[in-house]
Amino acid sequence: MKRLMLIWVLFMPAIVQGAITGKIMGRITDASSSKPLSFVNVVLQSTTLGAISNDNGDYFIINIPP
Repeated sequence: MKRLMLIWVLFMPAIVQGAITGKIMGRITDASSSKPLSFVNVVLQSTTLGAISNDNGDYFIINIPP
């Protein structure tokens, strides 16, 4: 039982660290009128991650690796 606990304690940080991801969110607005822009593509450069803004200009991208 002690050996099992020792193994668990040693490997737990690696398991938890591997599950950490990030999220980016924001609002896209027109620079001159400050009105929200809908259906705009947002892409993280050099990745395949991206999103499309909604009717209010809001977007979010999830599962971003550290």
